[in-house]
Amino acid sequence: MKKCLVVLGMHRSGTSAFTGVLDLLGVNLGTRMLETQHDNPKGFFENKYVVQANDCILESLRSSWDDPLPLPGDWQAHFEGSTLHKDIRTFLNTDMVEGRLTALKDPRLARLLPIWLPHFRAEDVSLHIAIVIRNPLEIAESLASRNNFSRQKSLLLWLLYMLDAEEHSRHLPRGFVHFDKLLADPRTAVSASFEQAGLAAPDFGNTDEAALGEFLDRNMRHHEYADADLDALCPALVARYYRLLCAIAQRGKPTEADLSAIDAIRSQLRGELALFYNADVVQAARHVDGLTEPEWFARELTKIRDNFERDKIYREYRYIA
Repeated sequence: MKKCLVVLGMHRSGTSAFTGVLDLLGVNLGTRMLETQHDNPKGFFENKYVVQANDCILESLRSSWDDPLPLPGDWQAHFEGSTLHKDIRTFLNTDMVEGRLTALKDPRLARLLPIWLPHFRAEDVSLHIAIVIRNPLEIAESLASRNNFSRQKSLLLWLLYMLDAEEHSRHLPRGFVHFDKLLADPRTAVSASFEQAGLAAPDFGNTDEAALGEFLDRNMRHHEYADADLDALCPALVARYYRLLCAIAQRGKPTEADLSAIDAIRSQLRGELALFYNADVVQAARHVDGLTEPEWFARELTKIRDNFERDKIYREYRYIA
């Protein structure tokens, strides 16, 4: 049987570091990997096909990885009859190896996992999940440096990604790993997440300790915040969910009370977003986004987007209870 560990988490959360350790352990990552870049010199450990497929899905929905708009409720129906499904099945048959664990990592999967799940089942793949957690302030700082995002936008994206990651994986065997624990003690952190996800503990016996230490060099961490910073710099909803995830990671799995608390956070966020992102606004925005002429219209649209970025949603979002 084929086994796959899907690594979920927000961009800049440590999913690359976690998957890089799996690579050192000999876990199969496929054959067509993204090249390193200046903002991730040690590698993304992402399969090119998976990234391209997920970008294609988002583009078809008039969205992108950094779009703070919720995906349409019926977004999967948009791809009924699409060749995308055949392509995904081909990928699973080509890059996964019988009898060997494969790891699949792309942060977009946190939001798009539902369209992949039927194909894992159809191919009889034993599916397991690892959710990587990192202080959202550190993620926001990293995205500010790399993409010039506002803190408010990054924190909203973090909420959307991490809530989706939890919701889409709730019915699957899954483990949780905190970025801090991964850097401090990779053997324990990775082994614990494997055990939680229903996988045999990885064999670190043949791992090059020097290579592991060099890969997880703490100097790779450019942004660091303490838990106490959350209350001063984050909306309460963000701080509450992050601390809940940390508690779950510490225990190894969520309790029923944890799941109810997560559902309440998700419901509150959706209610707040609905004040700004009702169906009419979303439909109009995505229709306008597809228009490219005349030239003056494109310029005006850019101005509107720039103003929207600074405007009400993010100022109001800061005060979500």
